[in-house]
Order: sequence, then C-alpha cells, then structure tokens
Amino acid sequence: RAAAEATAAGSQREAAAHLRLALEHRSAYGIPEQADLLDRYAFECYLTEDHESALAAQIESVEVWRTLGDSRRLGASLRWLSRIQWWCGNREAAERAGAEAVAVLESAGDDRLLAMAYSNQAQLAMLAERHTEAIDYGERAIRLARKVEDAATLADKTKNVRGGVPV
Repeated sequence: RAAAEATAAGSQREAAAHLRLALEHRSAYGIPEQADLLDRYAFECYLTEDHESALAAQIESVEVWRTLGDSRRLGASLRWLSRIQWWCGNREAAERAGAEAVAVLESAGDDRLLAMAYSNQAQLAMLAERHTEAIDYGERAIRLARKVEDAATLADKTKNVRGGVPV
C-alpha cells in the first residue's frame, strides 16, 4: 500500500524502495502477488532509470506468469520486458519478447492488451526503419484501440504513424 501511495504522489524512487522491501519478504505473499510486485517494481525502476533492477525484475515476472499460465498477464509482462530490453540496448531480446507478447495475447481475448502489444511492435519496427512493418502494426494497434476505446494506445500510435507514414 505504501508503494501505491508513493506512486500516486509521483515519488517513483520511494515506490521502488517499498516494492524492493516487499520483494525481500516475498514469501509472505502468494505467487500471483509476487509476480504483480515484480511487475510493479520493474516499472518503478524503469521510471527511475535503474536498468539492471528493472530488467532482472521483469525477467523474473515473465517466468512467474509463464509458470502460472495466465496468458493475459504473461503477454502484458512480455510487452514490458520488450520495452525494457530495448531501453537496455538489447534489440534482439526486445524483438523476441515483443513477438512473443503478440503471439500470447492474440489468443488471450484482451483486445486492449493486444493493441498495446501491436503498438510496441510498431515502435520497434519504426526504430529499426522497417516502415512497412511499423505501419502494419500501427494500423492494427489503432483499429483495436478504437474498438476498445483505449485513448492512451490510440494517442501513442497516432504520434508514431501519421497518414500511413512513420514520423
């Protein structure tokens, strides 16, 4: 709860510290709660530019969600792993995690998460100057984001793909 309050107050370093402490006592939590703590910790570390901690936590989170068989959470966690891998300079690992996120989420039944995974793929393709692929994934993300009325994903893709041309 303290981490959530710190996040709400915009204090990411404090939130990360609370989550790190909770993870030091992870045996007090169930396995799904541990995976959630890892996801939250990775995100706060990402925001505070703690590359190593973000990457380690997200890799662990993916493995826990994989073990639990929760395809929605696994796909979401893989998408974040892709972003963190790219942020750490690991393009190939980012591409693999992003592709797996799409594969997992295409059968998970959550169009909002799938739109976000498509958006991630569009961004990776755009950054690699694979324009046709970027446009394809961007258009898929936009269609799904409109379908589920996900303004955040729609805004993200609109800034990256304008009139079918990556910007």
